[in-house]
Amino acid sequence: MGVSESPTPPTVRPADNPQKKIDRLVAALLFGGIAAGEGARRLVGILNAAESENERQRLVGYFRAFMLERHAPVGMVESVAKFIMAFVNPYAIDALPWVSTGAQRRLYLFALIAGTCGRTFGMAKNRLAAALGTYPRAVDEFTRKALRYYLMTVVERATLPEPGRYRRMTVYALTKTGITESLFHPAVNDALEEMPWLLKEQPTREYREKMIHEVLQIARIGHIAFGV
Repeated sequence: MGVSESPTPPTVRPADNPQKKIDRLVAALLFGGIAAGEGARRLVGILNAAESENERQRLVGYFRAFMLERHAPVGMVESVAKFIMAFVNPYAIDALPWVSTGAQRRLYLFALIAGTCGRTFGMAKNRLAAALGTYPRAVDEFTRKALRYYLMTVVERATLPEPGRYRRMTVYALTKTGITESLFHPAVNDALEEMPWLLKEQPTREYREKMIHEVLQIARIGHIAFGV
């Protein structure tokens, strides 16, 4: 008679991760056009599924932080990368002389697209490397060169609390040189036709804070005791 095996616990998919749910909720509020009332309804549902008051407090902290820090829709990196990877030969991508490798040309075009119209953006090396078929080291090297040659600059931000293990990403913007490159790069024009949301203005700090306040106020009306 064989020994019975313990059941294997189910794999937690990203869709089942409450932090991922918060991230998608924030993206819907900031870029998807849902109203504060619907946002509060979804937030309450996520919080009600939490196992403890401490977990609910942690998720509210993520909500506040992501609302202030999220600069693009979920999947922005992958959607821009998909467009760039359509260039089978990366050397077909026009670039400045200091952009010396195929990986750097793809990263160069990513920066021009992500930073178009003055948008701010991140350069998360692991995610970006995976999306563009390169190595995290290549992302670091390109970022250093882009700062050195004044294509990009770091955006200074006010210090925010860091709830749980959430670590704030460095945020970049194109310089005047970068904006000029973006405006006149033919591939960027094609990208804007495929991803018109890039042309929309990013939510202001005032709008973000107002939306946070409204969502949490409405959630409070719903008699959900999570201490906000």
